[in-house]
Amino acid sequence: MVSVKVVLVGGSSAGGKTKFKHELMNAVKNVVVIPISLDCGYRTPSDEDLANIKTYDFDHPDAFDWPLIIQTARTIVAQVKKASLGDIIEYELPSYDFTTHKRAENMDKFTITMGTSTVIILEGIFALYHQDLLALADVRIFIDADEKTRIFRRIIRDLLFRKRDILSIAFQTLQFVEPAYEARVKPTRANASLMVNNHITPSEISQVMQTLRDMGCNNFETEEMIKTVRGKEETFVDGCGDQFKDAISLIASFLSVA
Repeated sequence: MVSVKVVLVGGSSAGGKTKFKHELMNAVKNVVVIPISLDCGYRTPSDEDLANIKTYDFDHPDAFDWPLIIQTARTIVAQVKKASLGDIIEYELPSYDFTTHKRAENMDKFTITMGTSTVIILEGIFALYHQDLLALADVRIFIDADEKTRIFRRIIRDLLFRKRDILSIAFQTLQFVEPAYEARVKPTRANASLMVNNHITPSEISQVMQTLRDMGCNNFETEEMIKTVRGKEETFVDGCGDQFKDAISLIASFLSVA
């Protein structure tokens, strides 16, 4: 038998959740890690919503297929608990395309070889929202970021990696994302066992701009920025504060196997 721990990483959109997940994955030792993004559980909007996608609220719990998310998480936990050292298990995750706003008909399949310990990291804005997910968790983390940080990181992400125009980003952020954070995401802090501050600093903003210049982007027009970074996965704004690093070290030591 192998041991399994479940880690939930919640918090604001573009606040640093994914960065935290990747840093934690790199920090744990002698552990098999299964990462799950809650974004894979988005519902495909209705035809009417797809026709008016710029006004669709992706930052509402109803935008997610909770029965599918819960069943997926429970199935993976059960598979790991039944496995023995050296077993190869296959697990499935839903797949959602942010450019077409549709979930794929077929699940993505993954295989992994069991070690003595497995950690499942589930990350997303509403990772700390649903009681059935909270019941599975051994560690519940909320990544906190101020408004300036949330907006800046979202603009960079959506411009460069989701190929959205600045007007649609601004509209969605002001109309849905920020109100949703205050009304629905922020209250889930009460369900966290650990809160981590990940606020941006002026030097980080300067670093982002310099990184783009170093890559050959000079006028920062949308098309040039997209062309410059196409195919790359650089994280332009990294969590680098002491709380961020200390939290990763603390949780990694709890999850790691000697």
